[in-house]
Amino acid sequence: MRLHLFGVNHRTTPVEIRERFAFDPEVILRAGEELARFGADERVILSTCNRAEVYAMLPGEDEEGERLLGEFFADFHGVDREIVLRHSYHAMGDAVTRHLLRVASSLDSMVLGESEVLRQVREAHDIARDRGWTGASFNRLFACAVETGKRVRTETAIGQSTTSVASAAVDLARKLFGSLERRTVLVVGAGEMAKQIAGYLVGADAAGVLVANRSRARADALLESLPRALGSVIEIDGVGDALIGADLVATSTGATEPILRVDMVRKAMKRRRNRPLFIVDIAVPRDVEPAVGDLYNVFLYHIDHLRDVVRDGEICRQAAAALAAEIVEGEVKKFHRWLDERRVVPAIALLRQRGHAVADAEVERVLRRLEGLSPEDEEAVRHLGNAIVSKLLHDPTVRLKEAAAGERGARRYVEALKYLFALRQESGLNGRGTVPRTLPEGSKESGIERV
Repeated sequence: MRLHLFGVNHRTTPVEIRERFAFDPEVILRAGEELARFGADERVILSTCNRAEVYAMLPGEDEEGERLLGEFFADFHGVDREIVLRHSYHAMGDAVTRHLLRVASSLDSMVLGESEVLRQVREAHDIARDRGWTGASFNRLFACAVETGKRVRTETAIGQSTTSVASAAVDLARKLFGSLERRTVLVVGAGEMAKQIAGYLVGADAAGVLVANRSRARADALLESLPRALGSVIEIDGVGDALIGADLVATSTGATEPILRVDMVRKAMKRRRNRPLFIVDIAVPRDVEPAVGDLYNVFLYHIDHLRDVVRDGEICRQAAAALAAEIVEGEVKKFHRWLDERRVVPAIALLRQRGHAVADAEVERVLRRLEGLSPEDEEAVRHLGNAIVSKLLHDPTVRLKEAAAGERGARRYVEALKYLFALRQESGLNGRGTVPRTLPEGSKESGIERV
């Protein structure tokens, strides 16, 4: 089995293509079951507004794993395989670990230092673990990613003065309207991103907030979470009418089809006599038809439009990012040291079982020939036999673990051990592959490397 990563993100794929690869919550469970049919023993699906990635343990050769995951992406989403290959990236081994830890630490985010992705990584693992899609290796890997993300946020200043997607949207609105006082905001969606942008708008003194969501309870909860009560909840079907009185619209839902369509917005613009309407769509797939931006006095921004805005705030966090990268590298080494040692544990266990079995048999044979020993004396003899085996095998055990951690041909040591001591079961030691294709430009782990 080999550890593979296959995906698309904001570095490789524009939003109009990236949205075609999104795994919305309703289909992730189906996607996970489909991955099993492609041979994925362990698998986790991470899908956010900026990325759609599959982490999987697959059998076979390196190129075979890339081909299988490429076919899965294409077939599951109904996208031509050439498009998938043009925009995707694939990695294995250490490069996968490094990439995941960088993602969880927000080093690979559109917004350097943003905190939302850490929660998304944790939730992706929780879904997979609860469905029985992960084992010891993946559970340890994702736990390591989450802990690394926490370390980066507590030990560096990477999260300070972060320009988030939500705050960037508010900055754009200010450039259009100037002051946001007396402006009415319509928020479509009630998730974390919608909550963030609503909070920023209220903080910018927006006059009122309307919240539309399919779940009335979640919409009520979002409104109640705002620092001051100045809004109301409307039905999702009432969005078209709400556009007439709104000045700013923020959409962030999990819908698979656009909610704001051209005809709906055109009709609303006529009734509002073409007063300027600012719309920011931070959903992937997009909630607003792209053609809406062509309407007169409609200013439509989607998540990729915010890229330049958020980059302006990154310069002061570059030093923190360098320190965060060092933390990531240290954690990558620790994880793979654990993984390497774990690969030789079966051989060590077999060796110790063989040693203790031989000692136990010889001790019992000797005890049958000795007469007059008390139970305490017999137990002392048995303890002596076990102690001799433990001391004799201590150095080989330490050396084998060092060989695995130091990548000094642990497989050869294991094979020699199995041959010399006639260990008949498989050791469970897996080989390690290479990175057959590079990760997205801008990722330090890209390129060909031994893993």
